Amino acid sequence: MRRLHDIDISLSDDIILAEIRVVKTKCIAIVNMGAAFLAGLALFYVIREIIVNA
Repeated sequence: MRRLHDIDISLSDDIILAEIRVVKTKCIAIVNMGAAFLAGLALFYVIREIIVNA
């Protein structure tokens, strides 16, 4: 019975680690999307300034 309990604990730890990994991946993806959006916005403004000033 004791051994079964240990296996159960290690299994739940693995599940928690997997969940954390998924959340981390999602956060990184959101941050990357935000960074790409801001970079695109900055590029748009630079191009617009060039066109307006040309």
